[in-house]
Amino acid sequence: MRTMPDRKRSTPFLLGAPLTCALMLSLAAPAEAQTSYWRGFRYPTVVQFNSSLPNDVALAAKSYTQAAGYMTRVETRNGKRYVLYYTTFAWDGNGVSKGTLSWVTARGAGADWRTFNTSDPKWATFAQNLVSASKPYGRGNWRQAGFYFVESPDSAPPPFSINPDGTSGPPTPVQLATFRLEERDRVLDRAPLLGKDIGDLRLKSIRGDFLTIANAGRANPNYRRQNGNREAVNLPTNLKPMRLNEKLNQAAQIQADYCAQMNQLTHDQPRNRLRSKVPDRLKEVGYNGQAWEAGGAGAPLAEYPTDWMKSETHYRPWWSLDAPNEDDVGFGVAKSAAGIWYVVALAGTGDK
Repeated sequence: MRTMPDRKRSTPFLLGAPLTCALMLSLAAPAEAQTSYWRGFRYPTVVQFNSSLPNDVALAAKSYTQAAGYMTRVETRNGKRYVLYYTTFAWDGNGVSKGTLSWVTARGAGADWRTFNTSDPKWATFAQNLVSASKPYGRGNWRQAGFYFVESPDSAPPPFSINPDGTSGPPTPVQLATFRLEERDRVLDRAPLLGKDIGDLRLKSIRGDFLTIANAGRANPNYRRQNGNREAVNLPTNLKPMRLNEKLNQAAQIQADYCAQMNQLTHDQPRNRLRSKVPDRLKEVGYNGQAWEAGGAGAPLAEYPTDWMKSETHYRPWWSLDAPNEDDVGFGVAKSAAGIWYVVALAGTGDK
């Protein structure tokens, strides 16, 4: 900073005084801290900012995010200001190795391409992380990956982490279940996938997360009112939590596998007399109660069973509106060769 002589002052400065003063102030002023940018990496239910972004990627993403009006948030820690951003890139084939990426907007990808400096020492780590966090996008060889990044006021990474949905603080059980389902969806990105391909341990985890989400909604008599539904907004209270029933899991998995193999959402198996209808499949697995079946296709795993609970057609079993003792539940999931998830739920009245 250069000091200027006060032209109103009556006492003249000595020759050279202004320049000497400016030099002394410049030497005494602390150097400005260098801004840095840090990419968030998911592990899988928390996002930590421990990977430095290439500068051209960070500045382009920051500019694009601000211009598009996408999410930004300021976090203040120990008197320091950190700015949180979110952006999504897509690429075709070997676009990442070439440094050629497209922004993903509400209209899709491919309209706005950027080519980044792959010789930047930070590029290799960024590219590796981008690919590892990616999932299929549309048809062909397209993939996409969204990520949070933070602008730090100095060269150090931010001293905090966030939840994968951008919130801060301890996640709720429903948030944790949703984060795990999102991660399962990302990891299980090959197709087709029947129950036997997914494996018992993963199926157990997916079903447990579905149950957590279902019971949280079931315990809230205002759930549908809060979600803007028109029907059944006065839900019963003090319902017992639903519990997983292994026989219903088996019956639901049979139908999910069938839907994935046929690439069609259906409640029937017309070519198999022993599995044609829901009662046939219940009989096959030895479940002696009644059960109602819900099916869904095309949505990510993390949107179940929420989609049914918020719908105007498939909500009734989740609050036992058809039978007071409807608290058994089973789930089946499978993915077709086209990459479409099929999810089936069976809510039952108890195995007698």
